[in-house]
Amino acid sequence: YDYVVFHFNRIMGEFNQQNVTPSPAPYLYFFGYGLLLLVAIPGLLRAVRRFERDGDQFMLLWFVVNVIGLYAPFNLQRRLNMGLIIPLVYFGVRSLEDYWFYRVPEKWRAPVLIALIVFIVPSNVLNLGIPLFGAVFNTDSGLENGLLLETDYWDTFSWLRSNAEDDTVVLAAPNVSLWTPAYTDQLVVYGHQFETVPNNERLQQVKDWYRGEDCETLLGDDLPFRVRFIVWGPQEEAFAKGEINVNLDLPDDEEANGDTDIEPETYPNAGKCIEAIPEDRIEDRIIKGDVTTFVIK
Repeated sequence: YDYVVFHFNRIMGEFNQQNVTPSPAPYLYFFGYGLLLLVAIPGLLRAVRRFERDGDQFMLLWFVVNVIGLYAPFNLQRRLNMGLIIPLVYFGVRSLEDYWFYRVPEKWRAPVLIALIVFIVPSNVLNLGIPLFGAVFNTDSGLENGLLLETDYWDTFSWLRSNAEDDTVVLAAPNVSLWTPAYTDQLVVYGHQFETVPNNERLQQVKDWYRGEDCETLLGDDLPFRVRFIVWGPQEEAFAKGEINVNLDLPDDEEANGDTDIEPETYPNAGKCIEAIPEDRIEDRIIKGDVTTFVIK
């Protein structure tokens, strides 16, 4: 089914081509699953030796196919690791029941189990806590990277939910566009590096519009959609001035070399397109604090 969808549906085909998430080196998976993998190894070996029908067969096949899939020649390799945790947990539990409980003296079983949980939990807490750094301890970084939005945007989302027709298109800065479909019933011109199709073209159009380099394309009649709402606020102003880099702002060779210490470009025409919107195209202006939404006819 997936093969048919990705090969015969043009949009899904383009999505698959640009959604490249390769697996990292195998040793990173070993370190990533860490203690859980070590605990599960006896259960895996037992399943290989006995290949019992009470669950081991299915889970072992799941594990083997999943590992092969992590390095199969297709674009979504890394996404398959979401399924790998299920057989690993299964074999971890089997290992505790059938191997480790017999290797650990009875008086030490409870303390060892508690210690196992204590050592496994921190990695999960760290994984969940890293995004909170930008949201709690460094709000400027959170705003720049789209983890946070200014309060006025939430008021704008509330207005869109209550007043805008479903599936109308919103033009906003990429960081704002990430949040818009989740909290309103609207679509966006560009929202995500992998999920927007076609990614490069739409991102470039949004850049060109906010940076004053092309005020016609997104408001013209040659696109397969019509922009109904244009958002202008702190995020859009920063994006227009080049203060927020989004996905593809660095040249490929600099991204590959990790060289981000480069002079930012300046955009003397930033915001020009907002001022150039013809008055006869503006149906209304919705102002929520520092955020203005232009309703376009």
